[in-house]
Amino acid sequence: MKPIDIPQIKDCSAVLADLEAKQTELSNLINVKFTEQLAIGEEPDDAPPVDPAEARVAALLGKPPAPVTGSKRERLGKLTLELSDLRRALEVLNNQIYVERSKAMRVQRAHVRPEFLRRMQVFCRALAGVHAANMLLRELEDAVEAAGCNQHHEDLRVPNGIGSPIDKNGPLARFFAEAAKAGAISPRDIPAELR
Repeated sequence: MKPIDIPQIKDCSAVLADLEAKQTELSNLINVKFTEQLAIGEEPDDAPPVDPAEARVAALLGKPPAPVTGSKRERLGKLTLELSDLRRALEVLNNQIYVERSKAMRVQRAHVRPEFLRRMQVFCRALAGVHAANMLLRELEDAVEAAGCNQHHEDLRVPNGIGSPIDKNGPLARFFAEAAKAGAISPRDIPAELR
């Protein structure tokens, strides 16, 4: 059996790969920022601020000034804001990816539809044969019953998994109706007993 030619989703959209790459990039950045936020949270509380007079004296003596970093609260606030923006951007990107994947799947389904319909027609023809055989069994069952014999005897039992061959609401009738609705067969191809 030869492989079925079905394009991959990524091949059905020009922008999906770029959007997914950006999604990965943003997700990784969120993880980095979150880890950074946890590390700052583990730091000891801020040291007391440097006395301005001591800083001036240290500068006159040629000593490097004390490093000025934002307070723990300022750094956590900044990271919280960055994380919030990143998460919102990721949410927007996820929505764009959903839309692009939907478009790509429509392209993919359109590509596959002719082969699907061809195979569904083959399947429906086979089911029509099953239905015809079921009708023959039903005919025999009716004749046996008309002769006064119990048709439910073990060696005269008919298959019931496919339903009655005259039940317009049975499983075969529903399947044929769905196949016709999908365009795989014409409504006139549905066996008359099941229409």
